[in-house]
Amino acid sequence: MKQIISSRGKVWVDKVPDPTCGPKELLVQNIASALSLGTEKDSIEVRKKGALKILRDRPDLKRKAKQLMSKEGLVKAYKIGMETLREPITLGYSCAGIVLEVGENVSQIKVGDRVACMGYGANHAEFIVVTANLCTKLPVNVSFKEGAFGTLGAIAMQGVRRADVSVGENVAVVGLGLIGSLTVQILKASGCNVVGFDLNDYKIEFSKKYCNGAYNIKNADIQTIKNRYTNGYGFDKTLITAGAKTNDPIVFALDLIRKKGKIVLIGSAPIEIPRDPFYEKEADFLISTSYGPGRYDPEYEEKERYMPLEYIRWNEKGNLASFLKLIAENKINIESLISKEFNIEEADKAYDILNKDRNVLGITINYAEKKHTKNVVMDLSSISKKKVKKDVINVGFIGVGSFAKSYHLPNFEKIKQFNIKALCSNTGYKVKQIGKKYNVDYVTTDYHKIIDDDNVDLIVITTRHDTHAEIAIESLKRNKHTFVEKPLAIREENIEKVIKVAEKSKGLLFVGFNRRYAPFTEKIKQDVIDVPGPKIINYYVKTNILPLDHWTLDPDIGGGRIIGEMVHFIDYLNYLIDDEVVDITAHQIDTNNKKIKTIDDVSVSIKYKDGSIGNIVYSPIGSEKFPKETVQVHTGSKSFVIDDFKKLYTYENNRVRKKKLWRQDKGHFDELVEVQEALRSGKELFDLNQIYLTHKMTFRIIDKIYNP
Repeated sequence: MKQIISSRGKVWVDKVPDPTCGPKELLVQNIASALSLGTEKDSIEVRKKGALKILRDRPDLKRKAKQLMSKEGLVKAYKIGMETLREPITLGYSCAGIVLEVGENVSQIKVGDRVACMGYGANHAEFIVVTANLCTKLPVNVSFKEGAFGTLGAIAMQGVRRADVSVGENVAVVGLGLIGSLTVQILKASGCNVVGFDLNDYKIEFSKKYCNGAYNIKNADIQTIKNRYTNGYGFDKTLITAGAKTNDPIVFALDLIRKKGKIVLIGSAPIEIPRDPFYEKEADFLISTSYGPGRYDPEYEEKERYMPLEYIRWNEKGNLASFLKLIAENKINIESLISKEFNIEEADKAYDILNKDRNVLGITINYAEKKHTKNVVMDLSSISKKKVKKDVINVGFIGVGSFAKSYHLPNFEKIKQFNIKALCSNTGYKVKQIGKKYNVDYVTTDYHKIIDDDNVDLIVITTRHDTHAEIAIESLKRNKHTFVEKPLAIREENIEKVIKVAEKSKGLLFVGFNRRYAPFTEKIKQDVIDVPGPKIINYYVKTNILPLDHWTLDPDIGGGRIIGEMVHFIDYLNYLIDDEVVDITAHQIDTNNKKIKTIDDVSVSIKYKDGSIGNIVYSPIGSEKFPKETVQVHTGSKSFVIDDFKKLYTYENNRVRKKKLWRQDKGHFDELVEVQEALRSGKELFDLNQIYLTHKMTFRIIDKIYNP
């Protein structure tokens, strides 16, 4: 399919694999999509900046960059940063089309329905995939072209709702671009007296047909305007729909409102509020977030959580439907706002106008209505430059997220015995770009294509945690060698299912327990393997605090950090101690910090049959400067300390020896070397029972926390 892509300030139309429809999703054939002039222009412009300028403007990214340099070293951190900047992005989030396919868990919408779509996924592309909560049916008398502006209308609608306007109120709108023009029309439809302000004379003149009046901010006589429209009191509400780099719109809005008036920021401006005039008017200042309640909430947008009408009258889907109804009732005129129309093939011209024509309001991208022929595979073999040996191990990647891009893909490429043959991702534009970088034969959005490929020897699964077990089972049933990033599964019963299939499969099963292959781990293993008596291992993990809505904390997607990450450290203890586990105790560390999910802040102690003890403390408590991972190993007369897998201290015979690496090495590369050797020899790298017990221990830890 054709899709509009942007990278480093450039825009083009690319051919990418069609998206595939999940159980809670809809596959939609776009008929029209609308450009969001401000948001999309900003997305393009920010990629033109150099890395230093971006870091200067974004303190949050600067902090992350420092952490990455500390972990990976300056050179690799720079490469990762530059790759991220150069990575292509999709554009667009407001469109309308026809439903071609419906997921098994979708009930309210059927194939053939005309729908308006919004949010992530509702891009400028011939075919898109969205969840049911991010679309709504088009009224019969609303065209696709009108429906394409639905998301932009929902943004304006949410701003009006935040202002809580009443019939007859005097409302000012600062910024008469596309969102501002839609806001003006919604306010008029709500029975308000509306006055608009802008710096662009064309937009001011255009808005006069919908406003009670419209003025240029530069020469507006505010007191005269207030006298004319508000009897001198000032406006009840002022909605800011402009985008600015200073707080000028806020200051201007403050001059417009009456005492105890309200300002709502819908556009973007630095929130620098002058106290004295706000204090004197005892004014309210509110932010309007995108399309409304539910926006950016994966529970609503992805998992379709129900929002009770009694408590949340208008969510984002309701705002979209409400706006479309206004169009159907001829209370909103979309046609008058459309300045330019382009076919998708002319995308470069459409975006060129954003920089050249300040008088443009609405721009639509139109798509040909044609019979859909599903094409989820793209052949790249004709542009591949690599020469492949006959005896290589062909690798197919399912999932090409940040971890795969940073570690597995470059490491697999370095090992000559591996040939990265195919890649799969649910985002076609991304997987195509990565596929071209690694000279793969083909890319796809349907992982079954890789599993069914007889020429693929090893399947690498680096998707989100909830899909690991299902994909691994399918791969092993096809007798494929299967490498799964941890965890193997996030449900206890699924661990058993995968292991049972693996026992019967001709393919070998590998799990990404890389730390056991780190150089310092191997050094310790060699030194302690023949030392008699118990071992004591203390593994301290200084965790970062994740947002509470992060996918890894979601029990249905990530499984939580004990299952999703602590399994690493349990495997580490089991590997070094190498004995039967006889007891596990676990305790929560309750800090009363509302930003921390309590069950992910724990202390675990594992007792082994030979008397060894392994302790894991997994907590964000402590200085941010402290190493993320510190391992202490004590046995016999020897002690070892690993400092974040960059330094190793060996204590023996009243001597201390120190080894230091140039950069952190947690064994990601050496792990893959061992994998290829296992595939060559046909010998299992992991004992299946060992994989099973290590994962089972994470579920026992959770049981111990809830049932001490």
